[in-house]
Amino acid sequence: MGYKDKMTNEHMQKCFPAYIPEEEIRKAGAKENEYNVYRICKWGELNQHAFISTYEEVLERDGNVNDLDLNDISSFSTSCFEKEKDAKRMMKFFTKKNPQAILAYGNIKKETGLSQKTSERKPKQKSHVDWWIYKDSIIYSDFKKVTLERSEENGE
Repeated sequence: MGYKDKMTNEHMQKCFPAYIPEEEIRKAGAKENEYNVYRICKWGELNQHAFISTYEEVLERDGNVNDLDLNDISSFSTSCFEKEKDAKRMMKFFTKKNPQAILAYGNIKKETGLSQKTSERKPKQKSHVDWWIYKDSIIYSDFKKVTLERSEENGE
């Protein structure tokens, strides 16, 4: 077991943004895992901002977190996908509102936060991965833009 597996709650609070319910995330089985994943970068750029959590996105968009299920720990994670086909399917959905969205592929590394295959909690979510990123982790450099076919870029 590594150092971060033995972290105290006090230390975890220093590592996570204050809004993340870290105890619930650990209880649900999230760990410092390593996964190769796809991430939809909704604003068309591969940068740190492309990896903000759903909660942070809602705060930025309109501040109305009442639309989120705050009892669902996924609301506080950054969504990723293990399978390219699932990521591309979601890309079609996002490009309707965000035509500039791009797809990136890379690695969730243990030292960047806690992660969990969502299917461990919600069996229908086959390749979705929830990632709760530590506050000061720089992660975008572990990802590369995926070149899509023209029809895929247009959401067809």
